[in-house]
Amino acid sequence: MSTNFNTSWRTAYGGKYTITLIHGDGVGPELMEHVKAAIRNRLQQKELQEKASNSSKEEQDLKEKLNLLISYTKQLKEQVAKEISVKKCQNRRINIMGEINTL
Repeated sequence: MSTNFNTSWRTAYGGKYTITLIHGDGVGPELMEHVKAAIRNRLQQKELQEKASNSSKEEQDLKEKLNLLISYTKQLKEQVAKEISVKKCQNRRINIMGEINTL
């Protein structure tokens, strides 16, 4: 008996295996339900992998944007301190208390 599973008669459209359901033997409907469940589970696994990949890319993009916002906020803090120093306090150095590490 040959164990070569690469023959063309074993596969149908898209390289997927053809499943034949034989009615009347008492096993077919139960077996078909298990096959359908296995196919649904496999499709769900693929969807979850795609979502995980997309979410990790999105998370990286959001981290970059957040770091950019933090740097802009720090620059704004420095500009406000200079503005207050020049206009309100006769060029005395002004320190705005508090660090900006997160938004």
